[in-house]
Amino acid sequence: MQLKMKRTTHIPLILLCLPALLLACTLERLSISTSTPGSTPTPVSTPTPALPVLTVSGILQDYATYQDQLVIVQGYGVVEAMMPLCDGYVGIDTRTIFVDKEGKDLTANLAGNLWEAMKGDTLRDFLGYVRIFNGDLGCPGSVANSTFPYFEIVEVR
Repeated sequence: MQLKMKRTTHIPLILLCLPALLLACTLERLSISTSTPGSTPTPVSTPTPALPVLTVSGILQDYATYQDQLVIVQGYGVVEAMMPLCDGYVGIDTRTIFVDKEGKDLTANLAGNLWEAMKGDTLRDFLGYVRIFNGDLGCPGSVANSTFPYFEIVEVR
């Protein structure tokens, strides 16, 4: 028994790939470069916008302007404040308070496990987001709707 070999060519495959190859070559020639012939191309970088540097007083005066923005606040860190619970409840409520370079404080939240954010004697930069709490606060019988800013710390430098 004799097998017939089917003769195939690679012409259809080449015809399919040729337009893509030509397009790639054309785009490379059209690319804009800030280099001169014979020199190494210099990449064009986009400047990163500077983060606003705020104080607690500045945040409290106009927190809506900075809502959900990444900012820098110079300060000494956070302290944990123990607050008694409402009558009839057992335990202690812990609040995290950020202390800025002027000694002003603001409610804070630590994103992740930032032990280096604990208060110290060294002035540092704290990066975080200005967030706004809006909801009910208080003990049963004396609940009130409150709105206030807090500082969500994400990095310490």
